[in-house]
Amino acid sequence: MSPKISIITVSYNSGATIRKTIESVNKQDYENYEHIFIDGSSDDNTCELIKKFSKKHILISERDDGLYDAMNKGLENATGDIICFLNSDDFYAHKNVLREVVKKFQDNDAEVVISNIGYVDDNNNVSRIYKGIGFKKWQCKYGFIPPHLGTFLSSMTVKAVGKFSLDYQIASDFDYLLRVFHNTSETKVAELNKITLYMTEGGLSTKNLNSNWIISKDIYKSLKDNNIYASMFLIIMRLPIKYFNLFSIK
Repeated sequence: MSPKISIITVSYNSGATIRKTIESVNKQDYENYEHIFIDGSSDDNTCELIKKFSKKHILISERDDGLYDAMNKGLENATGDIICFLNSDDFYAHKNVLREVVKKFQDNDAEVVISNIGYVDDNNNVSRIYKGIGFKKWQCKYGFIPPHLGTFLSSMTVKAVGKFSLDYQIASDFDYLLRVFHNTSETKVAELNKITLYMTEGGLSTKNLNSNWIISKDIYKSLKDNNIYASMFLIIMRLPIKYFNLFSIK
């Protein structure tokens, strides 16, 4: 049997963008997947679009306690062997993404597959590429992680790591991957040196200087909470490195 993939999409009033997200999943040439939508009780046409266009949807629409609470609901309802997230305004790069991810897992007996993601503007022009490949876990203490949306996890890894913490305003995804790489023993990681999805500019962690300050404080707290050496100076200094080295301008 081919591994089953659980794709988790969190949405709230995403009617303007979610059809493109859904269609990028529908076009995949890998059939053994489920698409789990955790909707925050949208009052636009989001749920109607999900029901109309998604080929394999599981829809839960109810109020939640924020993004990471919704993501935890997705994890609770996932039944796949491989688990990943796809935002409601993001989309897969091509039709072979899921098949290529599965092949990486199988060929490398991997527990985690890391890939690259692209950032696009409102006109779908690629502005940046965030490369996940080449990541080393020591980089976490400087505030670096692979792109969360370009990271695919085995269900065993998810069970070992648990849920997203609700103790962070923006950086719970950093905390989660920190626990993946530091708190699990001998995690087998494979790299897929391709862009697997495109992410729309303007997420929680990329909006402005204030967001960068909040995420830096969250990263510092996460490192301390996980008993890893933390320096706010080093974390702040990641920002110019992040934008000039890790992010390639197309």
